[in-house]
Amino acid sequence: TFDRLLAGRYELQYAWVDEGPRRVWKAFDRLRGHPVVVKGVFARPDSPESKALEAEFRRMLEFRHPIIAEAHDLGWAERVFDDNQLSPIILFTQEWISGPSLRDLRGNISRDDLHACLRDLLEVIAYFHHWHLVSLDIKSVHLIKSHTGWRLIDLDQARKDDPLRTLEAGEAGTLAYV
Repeated sequence: TFDRLLAGRYELQYAWVDEGPRRVWKAFDRLRGHPVVVKGVFARPDSPESKALEAEFRRMLEFRHPIIAEAHDLGWAERVFDDNQLSPIILFTQEWISGPSLRDLRGNISRDDLHACLRDLLEVIAYFHHWHLVSLDIKSVHLIKSHTGWRLIDLDQARKDDPLRTLEAGEAGTLAYV
């Protein structure tokens, strides 16, 4: 276990992703006064993992669209674990979007909701293509049905480089979702 307060500001509520050095938490932002998503990587500042997380944050800032979750803050913190080890973590926060994912609704989604999801997804894909961006990892778990419509919450595998070469090399993305 560890201290539930990150960077003196984010009260961690629960982890969605806990894979190797990567973490994604739902948290409460004491400064903003509302829930946020905190994405973080336990890694050195110059590591490829840190650079990838920072690149995702920058893409979310650069490619603003009503369907894409809004990015808030980027920073560094240290975590103290039970063994008194300090571990640096690069983190960024983004808008918390309340609602079920498309995966959560699998098999229990109305035709109207499915059409709305496809319409919103095609709109954001057209927006990406306008900017010569391809997302290699749009999954049903990354599409959230909110009170305003469907929202995309993850851009970690969005690329401007040669996405097919990236996929074929196995460097990133999920081929089944492209």
